[in-house]
Amino acid sequence: MLIAAVLGVVSAVGIMLNVNKLREGLDTGDDRTTTRAITGIVINGVMAVAATGLGAHAIGLLGKIQF
Repeated sequence: MLIAAVLGVVSAVGIMLNVNKLREGLDTGDDRTTTRAITGIVINGVMAVAATGLGAHAIGLLGKIQF
């Protein structure tokens, strides 16, 4: 669960950094920077969703353990 939480936080930070790069690319009109920033946002978004789902699944499995 800790690994999923760390991946989620790192992915969220990556999304914020790529949004900043996207703004920079749009301001300068640089298509290469804009494309890389959009790709980074999508990849980090997918990683954040996957990490969140993994963490939720692990918590659900831990809740089913009975002693």
